[in-house]
Amino acid sequence: MLTAVIGFLGVLLGIFLNEYFRRRNRIELYSKEVFRKRLSVYEELHEKIQSSYAIAQDVMRNPVHSNEQRHAIWSNVVLNIAAFTDKHGLYLNENLIVHCMTMLIGIEDIYSHENPEEREGR
Repeated sequence: MLTAVIGFLGVLLGIFLNEYFRRRNRIELYSKEVFRKRLSVYEELHEKIQSSYAIAQDVMRNPVHSNEQRHAIWSNVVLNIAAFTDKHGLYLNENLIVHCMTMLIGIEDIYSHENPEEREGR
């Protein structure tokens, strides 16, 4: 009888250990894939923000554009980045999304500021 109990406990212990190591291995594999995807999404967001810098400089400093043109040009940039953050919201930090979008909104109004110090951000 004791042999049967020891055998039964051995089987249960084997099942639990097998399940533990199987899940741990699966979590490690899954986390690597998620990390790679998150990294690629963050890199792409960084590229989009960096590429918008030249457009922002043009919108803020070029006197050729009317206020409506500035708004249309910059709205296209903002909506493009907003669509990207919405599409990849699973992989992006919510606080980072809010920060990026609030950083972008209102750039088109900087040219129309009367005070040059305010325009330069001093």
